[in-house]
Amino acid sequence: MRDLHKISSNIVRMAELLRKFGHTHWADRLEECSLALPRDTTYALSRLMSLYGGMGSINDVVLYENAKPLLDENNELQGLLSDLYQLCAGRH
Repeated sequence: MRDLHKISSNIVRMAELLRKFGHTHWADRLEECSLALPRDTTYALSRLMSLYGGMGSINDVVLYENAKPLLDENNELQGLLSDLYQLCAGRH
């Protein structure tokens, strides 16, 4: 059974980070999935999983500020991405 509360809270934090550092497109896509989660869980999980993999995927996002990559924020984002994938895949 997937923990929808953990998935939702993960999405909220990821969207905050993405929005703060100018990746509003990804934040919007995550929030759309979050809104769909309680109504159509299967659809929302499928959409979330589709964000991963391939060139230009959410895995390729790097957070920058003043032209410098942000180590702590990028590590947090990558951890959240990994956790979200595991949660959506039912492996967490």
